[in-house]
Amino acid sequence: STPTMKVSRFRDARERDTHQAIGRLSLKLANTVVVHYCYRLSVIDQCERLGCATSTLHQRLAVARDRVRAELSVIRRSSRN
Repeated sequence: STPTMKVSRFRDARERDTHQAIGRLSLKLANTVVVHYCYRLSVIDQCERLGCATSTLHQRLAVARDRVRAELSVIRRSSRN
């Protein structure tokens, strides 16, 4: 079973918003982000843990980054108004 990210406190609004954006991703994308950024495993170990090919891992990370970046952009624009 792949762990999910659980954080009880956030250092600032940016960290909170990022966590929430990751939480809105599909389970596969969110788990990929957590395994990549929190566990810092080699690509091979990440693929074994997630049960996917390296090309799939890289694709999921790219999609997840794009979606999180887009959501954070919307949040920032709305907080300025």
